[in-house]
Amino acid sequence: MERVEVVVAATSIGSGRFDAAERTVGDGDLLRLFDQLAGSGRGYLEVRSLGREFPLLTVGLQGGFAVVHCSTAQEQMALLWGDGSVAAHEAIEVPVMDEVAVFSGEFVLSTTAARAVVEDFVRSGSPAGLGEWMDL
Repeated sequence: MERVEVVVAATSIGSGRFDAAERTVGDGDLLRLFDQLAGSGRGYLEVRSLGREFPLLTVGLQGGFAVVHCSTAQEQMALLWGDGSVAAHEAIEVPVMDEVAVFSGEFVLSTTAARAVVEDFVRSGSPAGLGEWMDL
């Protein structure tokens, strides 16, 4: 993959709190950050293309699982359907910024699948082709 720069805001590895200050990073740094958050067991990140406010992809990570949202415009949000790694009737908690949100298993992905979603989003700059979305 050729080097791509994106804008990211994420949970601070040091404090464990969401840092809303956006910074520009290369795709390799973004994926290293994703891996650090996943490895720590919990985290949240927001990523968008450089120079564009939307689409904005968000990922909440908790204990080997993830939930992915995408905002395509102000007041428009969608939730990515899961990969079957958790039964639909089970509930999973993931961070959204500094809050904990509960999602049914039908919207949960493994962190491996979520990482692939982030990679594809960075490469394409679009949520199209990342999977099936449910508008909220």
